[in-house]
Amino acid sequence: MKKSALTAFIKEEILGTLNESPSTEEIRMAKQAIARFMKYRNVGQDEAIRDLENALDALKQLEEASDEEIQNQKEFNDELEKTNALMSKMAMEEEEDAPAGDTEVEKKVSKQDKIIKDFQRIEKQMKTHLELFKTSESPENKETAKNMLKKLTPEYQAAKKAYDEVRNVKV
Repeated sequence: MKKSALTAFIKEEILGTLNESPSTEEIRMAKQAIARFMKYRNVGQDEAIRDLENALDALKQLEEASDEEIQNQKEFNDELEKTNALMSKMAMEEEEDAPAGDTEVEKKVSKQDKIIKDFQRIEKQMKTHLELFKTSESPENKETAKNMLKKLTPEYQAAKKAYDEVRNVKV
């Protein structure tokens, strides 16, 4: 459902809920709105009702915003964009003014970063496959997770060894 159609529908629902005693048609429309929220957000009825109420409250607040408030917000956004542009420009100028570092140290640090990231990636994979092995109910999934763990173990051990060496080295 498009936003404009949803907005129009919600506005209709607001108008329908303002009357003291809703007609059967209004009740039907409200049920449809709740059903659409349930389907769109994949939630239960209570959550969908809360979402619909929140949407109605948001629409009320939008209608209550004055033209002056809207103009002030636009001006604020423009100033914020200008500030961000200036800050970006200043950051670029600072990078240009920064002295050149020792290339050997930079290479060493980048190599260490790569080793650390590689170790963390493999460790995360191992944890994921271990969790899959623990939680899988089918023997096929357990076997697949076990095979992946076996495959990753040598790679993990090598990465762990390199990681331990990096932890003991000072830049």
